[in-house]
Amino acid sequence: MFHFCEFSEKDQRRFRQIYHMTSADTALRILRSQSIWSTDADQMANFSLNQDPVDQLDEPREVSLGFYFDGPIELISLQNQQRGFEPDVLYIFVTNWPWEPKLKGLEVWAARLVPGSQKHLVCESAVFVRDFNDRAKSNSYARLVQREIQAAVSCKPRIFVPETDAERDQIQGRYPSAKYSLLERIKAWLDIKLESRREDRMQNDRAA
Repeated sequence: MFHFCEFSEKDQRRFRQIYHMTSADTALRILRSQSIWSTDADQMANFSLNQDPVDQLDEPREVSLGFYFDGPIELISLQNQQRGFEPDVLYIFVTNWPWEPKLKGLEVWAARLVPGSQKHLVCESAVFVRDFNDRAKSNSYARLVQREIQAAVSCKPRIFVPETDAERDQIQGRYPSAKYSLLERIKAWLDIKLESRREDRMQNDRAA
């Protein structure tokens, strides 16, 4: 078992890059509310060290949000989940430790933040899966959600983990699923048609 400070600076930077794979609607709600939590009993926010985690999810895998955590990090064995945790510390739960403090051989279950974490977490990127990218080329709602997520991520918002049920209920009430006006959807549909025509012209030019 090793402490975070025993790893090389390069490996430490890798620990700070964490990801959350979720549906596009949930990703947008995270960015709009600048908050994140889980439906687990402890309400801790869950992250992966991999952009595309292999774990099964209860919702569609449509976008991977990339975060940077600039606060304290603690690596602990998965068996220590019953211990007390402090806010604003990223806990990385390890299922298999290497023989020396290196990433090779290190197996991680999850990276987690407890409710009440208010700082250190910044959302820096959003990578959409291929199926969603394809849908955004023909579906106006998907296109609008994708654009809003991309615009929000470009601002690199800080994200917090709400502490109480009351806070979470308030956030859910204030930020329901995305809805767009008929005019917004028509504009998005026209953009899709224009892009499709441009792509058709480019393909015809290449074939000529």
